[in-house]
Amino acid sequence: MLAVGVIEIVAGLVVALRPRFGGYLVAAWLGGIIVNLLLIPGHYDIALRDFGLLLGALTLGRLATASNPLTGASEPLPQIGPNPDTWHGVTERLR
Repeated sequence: MLAVGVIEIVAGLVVALRPRFGGYLVAAWLGGIIVNLLLIPGHYDIALRDFGLLLGALTLGRLATASNPLTGASEPLPQIGPNPDTWHGVTERLR
């Protein structure tokens, strides 16, 4: 368990320093944990929880791939919500 703890701390540092690579590294680690838990009867709830964490790690890896503030965006991110350029017209109509 001590070795696993060290590996997970190193994985956390990799995520903090290189999220583009670290997200996928943590997802692979969680995948291994999920397979191990599915082989042990009665631990399916923990495997399901770790599957949710795996989805989060994959999302982090994908977001870090889509936009890197240090090197610039590698692809444009989709706009979510109203266009800030049109807010002026909306606020004028509310007055």
